[in-house]
Amino acid sequence: MKVSEIVTILITLFGMVGTVGASIAAWRTVIVSSKRDRESNNEKQYSVQPWFHVTRMSRMGEGAPIQLIVLNDASPSVKIEKVELEMPDQYENINLDFKYLKKDDTFVETGKCFAFLIENNNEYFGRKGILNIYYTNLYNKSMKASSPEFNFVRKENQYTLLEIENNKFLYVPFSNIVIEQ
Repeated sequence: MKVSEIVTILITLFGMVGTVGASIAAWRTVIVSSKRDRESNNEKQYSVQPWFHVTRMSRMGEGAPIQLIVLNDASPSVKIEKVELEMPDQYENINLDFKYLKKDDTFVETGKCFAFLIENNNEYFGRKGILNIYYTNLYNKSMKASSPEFNFVRKENQYTLLEIENNKFLYVPFSNIVIEQ
């Protein structure tokens, strides 16, 4: 073999090693960039999250359900898909009726103000509950907002009226998470 052939083979070999090295570096850059994009996307989801909180609890008569008025103060409107009452001590979820409301007789966008109804059920006395709101945000991501845990108690001097112990419940913001699909 001539020296010129050996030099040609070595140059080709170094070129091939350089190409493989550049390909590995480019592949690593794509992976890092993809990971950063994913993290940035998750930050977007949380930056526009609603600030749900219960502003009022009321009842329209002795056997009537408890009505919770919930307000979304922070984000643009959201589309609510369902509302559940989670009973963590019994591993039970109960679907709740909800309706959108107008605030101060002026139309408020969908998902800004709404009401839940919790039936006056004797089985709830002494149990813990969490309200879960399943909704879709601006980026069409499915999300869940969860209230702080609360206790169902009997109203003083009345054994048939269900009440919610409201310390650490009224005006406390719900936590929000993205539901992985």
